[in-house]
Amino acid sequence: MLQDLAEEYRFQILAMEVMPDHIHMLVDCRPQFYISDMIKIMKGNLARQMFLLHPELKKELWGGHLWNPSYYAVTVSDRSREQVSAYIEGQKEKEKRKPEYRDHSGNVWFLRERWKKMRTVSSYGVEIRKQNIPARQTMEIYRQAVGYLTEIYAQVWEELRKIPETKKRFNTAEHMVHMTKKNTARFDFDLRFPKMPSYLRRSAIQHALGSVSSYETRLGQWKETGVLSGRPKLTCRNHAMPVFYRDVMYREGAEGTDEAYLKLYDGHDWKWFRVYLKRTDMEYLRRNWKGKKTSAPALEKRHRRYFLRFSCTEEVTLTKTPVKEQIICSVDLGINTDAVCTIMRSDGTVLGRRFIDHPSEKDRMYALGRIRRFQREHGSAQTQGKMGIYETSEHRTG
Repeated sequence: MLQDLAEEYRFQILAMEVMPDHIHMLVDCRPQFYISDMIKIMKGNLARQMFLLHPELKKELWGGHLWNPSYYAVTVSDRSREQVSAYIEGQKEKEKRKPEYRDHSGNVWFLRERWKKMRTVSSYGVEIRKQNIPARQTMEIYRQAVGYLTEIYAQVWEELRKIPETKKRFNTAEHMVHMTKKNTARFDFDLRFPKMPSYLRRSAIQHALGSVSSYETRLGQWKETGVLSGRPKLTCRNHAMPVFYRDVMYREGAEGTDEAYLKLYDGHDWKWFRVYLKRTDMEYLRRNWKGKKTSAPALEKRHRRYFLRFSCTEEVTLTKTPVKEQIICSVDLGINTDAVCTIMRSDGTVLGRRFIDHPSEKDRMYALGRIRRFQREHGSAQTQGKMGIYETSEHRTG
């Protein structure tokens, strides 16, 4: 049936494997074809045909729905297509080797690791208090480096794409721009960005390689369609955020203090600076992240303020309670209210509901609404100024 849908909507299913609770697919489709639409088409048609053949299934499913609304999609290049196909084809054999047990109802449960545990990633931005530190210069020099490397690797991509192994490709790309005693660089990256820390340089190289690889994949897909419009563009100006690796670029202050040490670029050299962090943010981390392993922080800018973004990865053990006996908490982000939090059973019975509404958010949205209405009615100040000059010159001419 899926092959019939593929022929009807003009996409190809290159590989497919049906698993107990999901389906692996490798699909070749036009860039103009939205992946979300394709997923809806396949899920909707499969569910309709399944319910026609087995109408009793609706009673066994939560809410009468066959599919979970979520899905995972990722693009692959020509080089990695064979690897992905082999991975999909090997999933069934891997599933057979996993142990299983039967519950009191006779249902078979596979003891898969991803069923027993779920990995969650949470992040929190700690605001850097206003002080005289070169945060802006550091972010600018890093983004300039990423943009310069993106242009270079776009020029030599035909050479780099012939290297299938990711590590060897990265090393080759680094040798092109970084000079050592045993290596002569082909490009003047070290002259343009002198004394850049090696960790930041490698991070910029990785970011640039990813951007060029993604662009080349999208460009190849666009050429296959034969459409003249909608050609993908390689964006060299980016919003990359530098990562401060521990010990070499980031050091924590004394225990219990709201300070840290960052290696920043002051316009001439990379130096260590002591930065003071917002007390309320640090208290939140001490209270909620105590004992947890956090990743290296990334420097980000939001509304003229700078933050250190920390991430934490945890493994959560999932409950073995049957779905019909579980109690669900759902959060719906609203327009008139910030959110609605609902506690319900699996059959849809609502046990409780709470509207979350913060007055400060209301005031902020009201102010933004007034600004939008004013700009819509009167135009921006720049437009008004240009119109005024035009009318004045026209009047003088007359």
